[in-house]
Amino acid sequence: MDRSRMLTYTMIDTAITKGLRDIQDNLYRGLRNLVDLGSYFAQDQEQRGFFRKMHSRLVDSRSSYFSMARHVLNTTDHRILKRVGINLGYNGWIHGSKILRQNAALTGYALPPSLFFDFQRGMLPLPILEEILTTGEEQGIYSSLFWVEGRTIEVEDLVQTLEKFTDHACFLFCPPYLISDELAKAVRKAQNIAVVLPYTSATYKECQKAAQILVENKCLFGTSISYSSNSLSYILDPSLQTQLRILQGSFACFALEGDLGPLSEANLKEFLGQSRSSRGSSIFLMDLRLDLEERAENIDPGSKYFVIDHQGNVRKAWEDTTLLGVNIKSHSLPRIAQAMAIQPH
Repeated sequence: MDRSRMLTYTMIDTAITKGLRDIQDNLYRGLRNLVDLGSYFAQDQEQRGFFRKMHSRLVDSRSSYFSMARHVLNTTDHRILKRVGINLGYNGWIHGSKILRQNAALTGYALPPSLFFDFQRGMLPLPILEEILTTGEEQGIYSSLFWVEGRTIEVEDLVQTLEKFTDHACFLFCPPYLISDELAKAVRKAQNIAVVLPYTSATYKECQKAAQILVENKCLFGTSISYSSNSLSYILDPSLQTQLRILQGSFACFALEGDLGPLSEANLKEFLGQSRSSRGSSIFLMDLRLDLEERAENIDPGSKYFVIDHQGNVRKAWEDTTLLGVNIKSHSLPRIAQAMAIQPH
């Protein structure tokens, strides 16, 4: 980290520490002050526009953002909130986006702002993963998503590796049966990891048990719910929001399988907007695909997500299309971005 960035990082770290204390004294004033802090460090029109919109929403004391903030502050270790918040906000959105745009302008190929890893059939050797994450940060990528299965000990080893990347925000999509008190303690110690529990009505009791362990250890966690165009009504049903609130997670992300028609997408976006209004939920709701694709397009229209599996093979995100001959062990991240760009869509 260069001297200028280190100074900025230290200023933000100090200001957020104070901001979290202020929020405990006065939720409304403290949260607005944190938004003002973000506005001060915003570097482009998109970022400044976001903070202006946030500030206008916080004028209303009934805004659901206050309910969300109160919930996450009461249930989560503040060190995790600060670390993940800085890694997503400053390292990723401000500092990282600048590097990604510069590299895209130089090479003509844009990397996405997050890396995806599918470790459901095994793990990449951890030294190779460390090399990927290190290179990713050099390229401006400061967040990664990991889908895992297998044995708890393997996931604990992964968590210990991710802990080394203090500037990185990591999202661990972990089935509830893998959640143990030991794993939750390791996640809390790392401070840069949020756990995501894949949720279905059939796994509700398992999710309840896992959520209780995460709550007791004050971990940052949420749920993911898969859906298709035929089951959109399921995620729009108020009863689902009630079940999610019982789990006490701070966020829920909907994961689309297949395609969503224009009308259904419009209905979903309206629902998500209402959930963040003054009549909304205390859980932050998002659509994994829609929100992440919007984030990537704001950096560069050619930025596309890809998934790295346990063997290093690369495929397009949200598709089963493997990039033939492309493997993270033989291809650098910029070369993968180039391969993504020339593949037919």
